[in-house]
Amino acid sequence: MDANMVVSTAGVVIALAALGLTVHQARLTRAHNRLSVRPVLDFEETFQPEQRAGLRLRNVGLGPAEIISGRIWLDGREREEPSPQR
Repeated sequence: MDANMVVSTAGVVIALAALGLTVHQARLTRAHNRLSVRPVLDFEETFQPEQRAGLRLRNVGLGPAEIISGRIWLDGREREEPSPQR
């Protein structure tokens, strides 16, 4: 093997490694971008003796969240949906 063959083989190996790393990095970037705009729901409850209890559901992520359904249980029984207070 002469020097030209070694240099050209090393160049091909380096180019293929760079291509593989670029493809891998592109996949990681796409996965990160998908996760960064995902909705993240935060459920918070408050209860203090002798006061009303409260429930809060907030979207703290960047993407839109769609609430499909919800149920509330109190003392082992499911509560009906309350009428809106005005």
